[in-house]
Amino acid sequence: MEEQDKDLVIGESTEEEAIYVDWNPHEDIAAAFNAIVSVDAYDYQMLNGADKKRVDQIKRWSLRLIHHNLKDIYTDTFGDEE
Repeated sequence: MEEQDKDLVIGESTEEEAIYVDWNPHEDIAAAFNAIVSVDAYDYQMLNGADKKRVDQIKRWSLRLIHHNLKDIYTDTFGDEE
């Protein structure tokens, strides 16, 4: 076994091995929230048309990400969707 692979071994059998999950909804929610906060700092009335569209798009995407990830957290916690 290579030196770097030794750190990856958790248990003796496959049943005791850890499963790596690289998706974390909390990080996505935080990033989307930070995006909303950053574009809210702009004076919307002073932006040109293209920048207004970008700000609106960032807000729309961020809200969709927050909604999607909160729904996943809710479903994982309570087991049902509303």
